[in-house]
Amino acid sequence: MKSFLLGAATAAHQVEGNNYNSDCWAQEQMKYSIFEEPSLDAEDHYHKYKEDIDYLKENNLNSFRFSIEWARIEPQQNCFSEDEIEHYKSVIQKLTVVAKDISLEK
Repeated sequence: MKSFLLGAATAAHQVEGNNYNSDCWAQEQMKYSIFEEPSLDAEDHYHKYKEDIDYLKENNLNSFRFSIEWARIEPQQNCFSEDEIEHYKSVIQKLTVVAKDISLEK
């Protein structure tokens, strides 16, 4: 039997919030922006990722596609943020722990 994947997907800029280093963030803040609504705090996934990932498990989702916001990793050209790299490592670690509890053969 082939496993069926049912999951969720996010885009960092749309869910993390407060991505000040992003060009999109800057454009959203302009008076005559093409964006109807700025992302601001968004869903604050940046701080709530642990509970968001737990929510995936609680709802029996067995896949998750997410993105890493490069504007956080490299806020200035050739300047990399170790804090942000550690943040995304923590996200991946949380996903790894939760994934061990999910069976694709239910």
